[in-house]
Amino acid sequence: MNYANVVIYSIYILCILYVFLLLYLKWQSPFWFHQPVYHTYELYPRLLLWNKRPYWKRNRPIKRGIFCDIEHIETWQYDRFTHWEPLCNLLQGYYLDNDYALFHCTEKYLRSHFYGASWISCYREQRLMEPEHHGSGSGPHTSVVLQKWASKPDYTRFYGCILSRPVVVYFLHYPESSTTIQYWDMLCVHEQYQKKHLSRNLIQTHIYSHNVQTGIIPNGFCFTKHGSLCTGVVPLVQYSTYTFVLRKVRFHQLPRNYRIYCLNRTHLDLWRSIYYQMTRQFDICVLPPFEYTVEWLTNERYVIYATVYKIQKVEHVHGVYVLENTHRSWLDDTISQPHIIKLVASMNFEPKSGQFNHDHDPLGILFFRGFVNCLQEFLLMEKNDDHTKGILEIPMYSHNGFILDKWREKYELHMENTSAFYLYNLVYPSSPVQMDRCLFIF
Repeated sequence: MNYANVVIYSIYILCILYVFLLLYLKWQSPFWFHQPVYHTYELYPRLLLWNKRPYWKRNRPIKRGIFCDIEHIETWQYDRFTHWEPLCNLLQGYYLDNDYALFHCTEKYLRSHFYGASWISCYREQRLMEPEHHGSGSGPHTSVVLQKWASKPDYTRFYGCILSRPVVVYFLHYPESSTTIQYWDMLCVHEQYQKKHLSRNLIQTHIYSHNVQTGIIPNGFCFTKHGSLCTGVVPLVQYSTYTFVLRKVRFHQLPRNYRIYCLNRTHLDLWRSIYYQMTRQFDICVLPPFEYTVEWLTNERYVIYATVYKIQKVEHVHGVYVLENTHRSWLDDTISQPHIIKLVASMNFEPKSGQFNHDHDPLGILFFRGFVNCLQEFLLMEKNDDHTKGILEIPMYSHNGFILDKWREKYELHMENTSAFYLYNLVYPSSPVQMDRCLFIF
C-alpha cells in the first residue's frame, strides 16, 4: 500500500468535506457567514496554541454591504436624537412577545441607557407630504408639484430600530488588548417587516453609518442573543438565565458586624474600588467607561449594593450585587406582582489575590445571605405592594451561580432560557469562556 497516496487522498477528502461545510453554513446563515465574527469553521484561532491574544478581524474601513439601506435607515448620535415618542411606541409594542410579557418603555428609561458616544438607528418610510403650492390641471407646473410630494421621510412612525453605546472589554490575561467597542441592543422590528429580515439591514446599516460618522478603525461591536443563537458563530460565553416567582420565605439576617450599603454619590470611592476590582477578578469584564458608570449611583439605571463587614474597626467588602428594575412584566393574572427584577451581576470580593472565599465564610453562606437581604431592601425601595413577591431573573455569569445553587433550595424554577454574548470584528481565541469567569454590566 502506498501510504503517500493514502495521505494525499485523505487530505483531498478533508478539503472536500470542509468546502461542503462552508456551503452548508452559508446556506444556514447567509447573513452571519459574511460578517467579521468568530465562525465555527475557522481553524486559525484554534491553531494558535502559543498565542491566545485577542485580535481584530477587519482592520480597515467598512464597505457598504448588500444589507445596507441608508435610504430608509437613519443613524443619529444620542444627543442629536429627538424622535423619542415613535421610538418608545415601537419598542413598547414589538420589542417583546406581547402574548406573555409587556415592556414598559418611556423616554426617561431609554435616556438612562445612553451616555457619551451612543447611537440610535431607526427605519422609517417615505411618505407624500402636502406641497406648499397647489397646481391645477396639466402643464409644466404639474411635475413640479409631484416632485414636492416625493421623498419626505416620515419621522412620526418607526418600523425598526437598533441602539448602541460604548463599553470597555477588559481582558484579564491580555490587559494591553483591552479596548472600547459598541454594545448594541434593543434590536426591534415591527411585525409587518419581520418577514423581510429587516434586522439584518438594521445591524449592517448601523455598523456602516457608525463607521462613516466616527471614522474609527478598527470598529468593534458586541451583543447578546437570547433564545435562538447565531448559527455558525462562536460566542464569547454561552449561559442560561433562570426565572423564579418570588414568594414569602424565611431568611436569615446578617451578623452584627455586617452592614449593607446602597451605593450613591457619597460612595464614589467605594464604587471606584469595586469597579477596578471587577476588571482584575474576571477573565472577561465588559463595563462602560468608569466616568459614565458614576451616573448609575443617581439615575436608577442600576441599584448597586455592597455588604461590608468590620474586623478590628476596619471595613472589608464581602459581596457586591447589581440589581435592575427591567421595566418588563408578565401577563399572568395568577401572579400578584408580575414585574421582573434582574440580578445583573454579583461578585464575591476577593479578600486576597487568588483567594475566593473569606476566612469566616468558607462555604459562601454569608455571601448568599447578603444577596437575600439586599433583594429585600430593593423590593421595599421599589414600593412593591408586597415586597415578598415578584419575578426574579438570574443569568448564570459572574458569581450569580454561587447564589443560584442556594436560591434553588428555597424557590422552584419557573423558566430557563439560553443566551449568548458575542463579539463582532473582535476575536478572543479562547472562546467560549466559562460563565463564572465573565462579568457583564451594560
